[in-house]
Amino acid sequence: MSFLNKTIVITAASTEIRRSLAIYLAQQQANLVLATRNQSGLENVVAVCTEAGGKAIPLEGIINLTLDKR
Repeated sequence: MSFLNKTIVITAASTEIRRSLAIYLAQQQANLVLATRNQSGLENVVAVCTEAGGKAIPLEGIINLTLDKR
């Protein structure tokens, strides 16, 4: 599957497994929206993803998703 120019949102992006996922997707030239509450971890993963060839947008804070269960 190609991730070229696909936009992917990753929450808790500074945790080890999700950071690894973000780097992998960046190497595949995905567009990433990375969210976490950890500012320094967020800056680090954004920098690494950018160096790996992806585009990464940082989003610091908490994301609440509500599913409509109709």
